[in-house]
Formats: sequence, C-alpha cells, structure tokens
Amino acid sequence: MPKLDWLQYTVKEVYYEGEAFCCAESAFFSLPKFLQYDIVLNFSGCNSQIPFEMIPGVNFYRSGFQFSNGVKVFFNPIRESMGFNVVISGSVLSRFQISNDDISSWYFENEDYISLSRVDIAYDCDIDFSLFYAKYSAGEYVTELRDIRSYVDSENRGTLYFGKRSGRVMFRIYDKKLETISNAKGRKEKDRLRLELPVWTRVEGQFRHDAAVQALKYFLDGSIGSVFLGHLRFVESIDVSNLSRDSVVWEPYSDLLGGCCMSKIVKLKNKRFNMEYFETNVVPQVKAFMRLNPDLYNMILASAVESRTTVEKLSSDDLLQSRIMSRLNGGDLHTEIVQLSLIDNIV
Repeated sequence: MPKLDWLQYTVKEVYYEGEAFCCAESAFFSLPKFLQYDIVLNFSGCNSQIPFEMIPGVNFYRSGFQFSNGVKVFFNPIRESMGFNVVISGSVLSRFQISNDDISSWYFENEDYISLSRVDIAYDCDIDFSLFYAKYSAGEYVTELRDIRSYVDSENRGTLYFGKRSGRVMFRIYDKKLETISNAKGRKEKDRLRLELPVWTRVEGQFRHDAAVQALKYFLDGSIGSVFLGHLRFVESIDVSNLSRDSVVWEPYSDLLGGCCMSKIVKLKNKRFNMEYFETNVVPQVKAFMRLNPDLYNMILASAVESRTTVEKLSSDDLLQSRIMSRLNGGDLHTEIVQLSLIDNIV
C-alpha cells in the first residue's frame, strides 16, 4: 500500500535572527496533531518552552532548528515572501501509524495557511529490481518525464530515476534490500540481512509545488495509483502498436493498486501558468502591440486573455481583473473600455 514518505511546506510568516522561539511556536502549531503530541511528550516538567535544537540553515534559509522528534524548520529568509519551511522526512513519518484521516484533517484545516513545497509518496513491492531494470534497459516504458538515468552496480542493482530532482514530478525505483544491507554495520549483520530479507523494491513519487497539492489529494482519496501510472508505466513490449493501459505490465503495481487494474490513468496538470506568469510575460506583449496599433487592442487582448489556458488558470482569481487593469491601463488607455473588455473576455 502507498504511504506518505516526505512532507514539506512553507508558512508565509517571517522570522529573523534571534526569533527562533517565536518561529518554533508557530511551526509547532502548523504541524499535524500526531507530531504535536509526540513533541509534547518530550517537554520537561518545569519547561514551558517547546524543545528544539539549532541546526545549520539550507539554501536561502540562513537558520534552522529541529524539534525533538526530528521535524526540521528553516527560517530567516533573504526575502520576506519565503516565510519559513517545515520538513517532515520519511524517517520521522515512519515512526507513526498515520491514517489518511489524520493527514486529511490537518491539510484541509491549514490549506489556506500553508503552501506545500514537496510531497513524496512511496510503495514497496516484492518484485525484484531486475524486472524494472530489464524494462528500463529495453526501453519498455511510457513516460513524458525527462532526464531519465540509472545508477547501478556491476550486478545491475541500484536506482532508476525518471525526471529531474528539481522538477514537478520525479520517480525513483531502487533496490531497498540492497540499500538496507549497505547501511548495516559489520559483515555479520550484512550477511544476516542478505539471507533473511525478502525481495524488496521501493517505488517513490516525488511531487513539488502545484503537483504536490494535486498528488496529496489523490493520495488521500485512494487513487494515487492512477497518478503513478499516468506519469510512468512499464509495458509488455516496445513493439506494441498501442501503448495504452492494455499493454501495461500490471505485476509491479499490484501492491500499489490493491490487486485490481486501474480504470483510468491520470496526469497531474501543470498549474504554473499563474498570475505572476501572466503579468510578466503576457501583459508586456499586449502593451507593446497596443503601442504600435491601438486599433488592434480588442483582437490582441482577446487572443491573450481568451486562450483556454489563461481562462482555466486565471478566471477564478477575484483579484485578476483589477490587477491586470492596473497594469494595462498605464494612464494612456480609456479605463472604462479596458475594464469592459477585460471583464467580457475573462468571465
């Protein structure tokens, strides 16, 4: 069965040097309840402050701290819009029996308060890594992800990557048994694990930003399997004429899908065409054309605003009309005409 293996989000509150205690308090209350309870258990009897220890910052966050249960928080940004970032790793999540209801109630209670930056969802299967590697080597897979690569040893065991680490969607497929043995200390322990551990391959989907939001929702309603297959699926042969769901090799996905074949295959929609993109890319082009020939205003504006992508992504934003109007007007267009044209084209 799939499980949540990484949860990372940003809270749009800003804390600077010397404000770690205030940030810790805010971060604490942003956590799912089961993580709050675990931290509370580590309070000392007379200490009213939330326990944490300082750690180095990462990326553009100059400072960080870690709660007693391993949850990490990074703050003190160089830009106020960054807020602070909370990282709940797979090792932290694996310590708890987490129900979808726990995550669902937390997310929908905080949906307007937090911004998901990364969600990893993983599942383990008893299919040997060699099957995945053989399909990979033969090109018997369907994906639109780029930057596909493998890191394997002399016995062709290791990890497959589909997609970029920094991309919206990336998949890792690796020999979990080999990783566990490699991390063990001492030859005797390694030999014991080599004999006792069953075949164990892990498939992980890493989703960032808008894809993280969508993936989490599919995970919570029990249909994340359709997303996995929508972005990466192994097929019977590269020679088949129709690389559809009928040619999928279902065996590796039985644990993910609960033993039944999916009725649909879902690709997460790219929602990066947002207000910022519209203002920085579309609006300047429209204004440039209007300066050349103001009579073409309606036609140009319609072509920019009435596109399917623009309407789908932007029409629901209540601030859209006023923000675009303020950018387009520029003091040299009749406000009423611009307003009417925008409203007619967007709504």
